Amino acid sequence: MESNKLSLLKESEYLQIFENMEEEVHVYELMCNNEGKIVDLSFKYINPASTLNSVISRENILGKNASEIYKSSNLFKNNLDIANRVISNKSSEKFEIYLPDLGKYYLISAFSIDELYVTLGMDITKQKEAEDKIKIQSDILSQVKDAVIVADDENHITYWNNGAENLFGYKLDELYDKKFVDIVNYKWLTPEDKKNASYQLETVGKWHGDNLITKKDGKEIYVKSAVNAFNDDSGKYIGTVSIIHDITESTKIKKALEDNYERLQEAQRIGKIGNWEWDIKSNIITVSDGLYWIYGIDTGQFVKYETILDMVVPEDQQIVNDSLEKALREHQPFKYDIKILHKDGNYREISCKGEVITDFAGHPLKIVCVEQDITERKEIEYALWEAKNELESTVKRRTRELNQINMLLQNELDERKVTEEKLKESQKELKSMIEELKRSNDELQQFAYITSHDLQEPLRTISSFTQLIERRYKGQMDSDSDEFIEYIVDATRRMQELIKDLLEYSRVTTMGREFELVDTQEILQKTISNLHAAIKENDAIISYDELPEVMADSRQIGQLFQNLISNAIKFRKKDEKPKIRISARKNGNEYIFNVSDNGIGIEKEYFDRIFTVFQRLHTREEYQGTGIGLSISKKIVERHGGNIWVESEPDKGSTFYFVLPIKQVTGKESISS
Repeated sequence: MESNKLSLLKESEYLQIFENMEEEVHVYELMCNNEGKIVDLSFKYINPASTLNSVISRENILGKNASEIYKSSNLFKNNLDIANRVISNKSSEKFEIYLPDLGKYYLISAFSIDELYVTLGMDITKQKEAEDKIKIQSDILSQVKDAVIVADDENHITYWNNGAENLFGYKLDELYDKKFVDIVNYKWLTPEDKKNASYQLETVGKWHGDNLITKKDGKEIYVKSAVNAFNDDSGKYIGTVSIIHDITESTKIKKALEDNYERLQEAQRIGKIGNWEWDIKSNIITVSDGLYWIYGIDTGQFVKYETILDMVVPEDQQIVNDSLEKALREHQPFKYDIKILHKDGNYREISCKGEVITDFAGHPLKIVCVEQDITERKEIEYALWEAKNELESTVKRRTRELNQINMLLQNELDERKVTEEKLKESQKELKSMIEELKRSNDELQQFAYITSHDLQEPLRTISSFTQLIERRYKGQMDSDSDEFIEYIVDATRRMQELIKDLLEYSRVTTMGREFELVDTQEILQKTISNLHAAIKENDAIISYDELPEVMADSRQIGQLFQNLISNAIKFRKKDEKPKIRISARKNGNEYIFNVSDNGIGIEKEYFDRIFTVFQRLHTREEYQGTGIGLSISKKIVERHGGNIWVESEPDKGSTFYFVLPIKQVTGKESISS
């Protein structure tokens, strides 16, 4: 009967299927006891894929009992129990077994065919090993603080570690059927960042960058992300792995450092401080923005030790070399003051402090130095020193005068002590002398007033009477007398002009108004109106651009425009109409005004001289005036915190430039300074 069953099996369609299957196929005949319970299994068929073929030949296995072949009693017993259930229940079962001799795992499917027990075995060793490896990796990733997120090809989240849960606030069971973009909703810092990320993932399969994200609780944080795209063996995209790190604190620290750096740069700019660091081995000097400003070097220029040393005046270069050599030799801090020639052509006073940085063995590595522009401080110190000397001289002179007066008074008192009557008279005279002394002091303080009024009055009297004599007696006396009268009249007129101009010169600081916001274009228009007669008489053409508003003394700015325009008309070419143009441009924190003309021009050697009081380049017969107009202009500009200069060529006209700072001190502050 058993033979008939096997014969039927061979004739069935299963045999061909079993022979070509990759899974192991074992067919057993049941061996039952008197109670019908299966007590053993007899091998009736194994296919070529069976592992038993590598241990025992196929012919030696067929007909053998399973109890003889399977060495493990547990393996045999488990197989027997499953066979009883499958046959009695007419069902099928799946289970895993491990064969220690082979070191392999199998997934077994058991079922029955016509009272025969059949098992199909699949080698799942590699799958088990992969699962173990994945479990180990999963355990490791679960301990990683950064968020590790795996998404499939449709962007659904398939893995979410503890770091991701802590970072975003979502638990894994909340993410069912959620997509990566639904949870990790990047807020790109710039549109270009998003385009770059898409391009990198599409071309090289990876991207990393910084973004803002929103957590479950609505809080925004900065993160650094690294995303890798993966493909299968056929090149098909299967998903991404993203590692996301919270950089909120580091971003705040970076921002704080950037803010601190900006404040430091601003403090250095205000304090005119800069620093440099000299790497001795490479001979490269790294400098701050402040040092570029101090020396006038172009920002970003490559700087060496010689770059700075060459800007130090020759007589101070040895001070620098000696100080640094001593510091390198003794490893001690250094300090020195030097003078440099700034790129703008001006000399600047610089104070330097620094120290040497060494390695653990005491070898010099670099020198760090802080420099400060102390030019203004030195100028103030010098001005104070001069003022102190002048004050001391004045005190000594006044003391001598008072001592002399006291001696006179004492002599007077001594002489008048002879009698009571003389004593009383002496007291009256003493009181009178004290009042005279007070009046004398008042007169000294009102010197400017006396100059402007009391000295002019006699001159006016002389001028009036001289002109009267000229009108009455001109032609009635000899020619020498007429000529002498003309000399007196001319000298008196020039003396009045000198006194008037001196008064104007002194009033620039003593009678100046407080600064206020004024429209320089409006002031210029009034000035042109005041000069209408001179402009019309000389056919002068005056044009101007739009001019700015500044903080200034409007009266003095008007006087400044009037002086410069009057000069341009006065020093015109004889064969050309005067053409004068006024314009201004903004330059940083200041406005640069220029007044250009087509006049006779000025030799370069006289550019500074023309701003000195009473300095003239022409005789009075050629051009009238006292030569003080440009001196007054210079003093006005300097009172406003600016400077004035000229550019000119003979016969090609002149351009006068003056600078007015945008932000000004008040008029009172300027007067006191």
